[in-house]
Amino acid sequence: MTGAAVEGLAIEVDEHATTATRVVGVVRGRVARACRCDGLRVTLVHRGSYPRGFRELREERARQEVAAGSEWPAGHELALPFELAAPGFPPTYRGALVSAWWQLELELRVAGDTAATCARELPVTLAADAGVAVLAPLPARAAVERVSARAVGSSAAVVAVVAALVVAAFRGGSWLAWPALVVLAAALFALLGFVVQWRNERRMGDVQLGFEADGDDVPHCVVWTRADAPPAAVRVELVATEVLYTDVRARAERKRHEEVVARHALALAAVAPGTYRAPVPRLDAPFTMTNGLGSGVAWHAHAVVTAAAGVHVERRRALEVRPARGPGSRRPG
Repeated sequence: MTGAAVEGLAIEVDEHATTATRVVGVVRGRVARACRCDGLRVTLVHRGSYPRGFRELREERARQEVAAGSEWPAGHELALPFELAAPGFPPTYRGALVSAWWQLELELRVAGDTAATCARELPVTLAADAGVAVLAPLPARAAVERVSARAVGSSAAVVAVVAALVVAAFRGGSWLAWPALVVLAAALFALLGFVVQWRNERRMGDVQLGFEADGDDVPHCVVWTRADAPPAAVRVELVATEVLYTDVRARAERKRHEEVVARHALALAAVAPGTYRAPVPRLDAPFTMTNGLGSGVAWHAHAVVTAAAGVHVERRRALEVRPARGPGSRRPG
């Protein structure tokens, strides 16, 4: 027996019936010779491509079996309807390092014949009114990034101990004197960095970077500084980055590749002494997504607060950017 039992297999999607909650379509084909269908399966699949990265992603989200046990005469035109739950989120994305899309896959099993397959990409977009939600709750104690006086004091103690060892080594003519001197220089350099950062913190206070929503559910970025020491400038930038890890089995040998795909500078305004605020604009770049292995699209906020003396303090916070409403939203309702 030669030739496929069913020719011209294709998946058609009814654009008018497909909604945010369901995908409606028809499987078409022409029966070349009389046969019995053992099974016809339509599957909604989420695909991800990561060139130079870990294996490609293929995740089945929904499936439907149709026409199992049907007898088809030669010349019969197939028009088999199907309906699946719509993917909704995440939307289709094509990037430089990572890409993710949806497709419908068909597998037809006919008695006495090899399985026939075909696929059709299913573009997924979000509604125009989906909006954006920036999820970055403040930690219970917001000052976690500050270098404290205790850190400076402990660093000074380390320098003092290393200096004592160097003096003792030189007096005793030990061969360890020069290595100890190198360690002392490194410790002094580290202490200097701690002292500079600590002085900056003292000048500008406990700088914090957070996000909150107003009464209209619009996310705002907020920066807090010392109320009695206004900074010369406050800058915040929202950055979307494609992240790709190379395909190696040992996690320690994995290499990270990055590609910045969007930058949004916020225009912060002083709304109270020590408080600076700006609404988050429409973000046309991709939403946060990951393949579960680290590769995907990541967002972060980078704040730079500059004091009148020219010194500055930086803050960086990882963000999760999601739709504010509809599929993909993390908020109830």
